Amino acid sequence: MKAFCERAIAYIKAATPIGGSAGAVPPGAAPVLREFCEGLVVSYVVDQDGQFVYVQERHLEAAGMQADTLHHIGLANLAARADGQVRVQRHGPVCAVFFDGNFEASLMLLDDVWENGLAGLVQHGYTVTAPARDILAFCDADSRDGATELRQIVARVAGGDHLLTPNLYRREGKRWVVVR
Repeated sequence: MKAFCERAIAYIKAATPIGGSAGAVPPGAAPVLREFCEGLVVSYVVDQDGQFVYVQERHLEAAGMQADTLHHIGLANLAARADGQVRVQRHGPVCAVFFDGNFEASLMLLDDVWENGLAGLVQHGYTVTAPARDILAFCDADSRDGATELRQIVARVAGGDHLLTPNLYRREGKRWVVVR
């Protein structure tokens, strides 16, 4: 089980699935989750032949691994997967982030992406939306037009697949807070 957990990739999920509830699961079968920001949690997945398998509490216990260790491994594996693979396209006041079709939203977890990789694209910080796992867009935090466009992106994907949150987030230090 240790080798399984060492392949985990940090993966953002909705804190409560849109249109659903968390539901009860048998002991040990719950996925390992970590709070991230309002409306979003971090989970951990392992790519097994093109399908993602969630790391569950029983996997962590069998591996003799602590949740903090899994988190650090998951972030490192996400960063390695993203290395040199992230593209950004500007559309007016908004920048769209493209990666692999599964982990775009999860890039919110990587401080280095925001502090170094994308830093030259904004002047006053970031406002971000991640309405689905494969959609990540941002604008300068002071851009009203950008925030309006981000909200339009959220509206366009409502009812789509792998939805996460309708929220916009602003980066404050190393944290993401909901834009009210």
